Amino acid sequence: MQHSATYQLLDVNIDPVGHILSNVGQECCVQPKFIEVLTVLALAYPNVVTREEIIEQVWGGTYLLERKR
Repeated sequence: MQHSATYQLLDVNIDPVGHILSNVGQECCVQPKFIEVLTVLALAYPNVVTREEIIEQVWGGTYLLERKR
């Protein structure tokens, strides 16, 4: 999943290239997969995105769930 634009989800700006979230002048670097999930949600807003759709778009349909012991 490659995106070059900056997206907005409510009051949060999402920079998928720089892996940066910003809100009211504050910035935070986050992990790439977290940004990808937020980008999927931002592009779909205000529609609901299912877990399966997120897994398909972010992980290409393959994802192993790790169980906590």
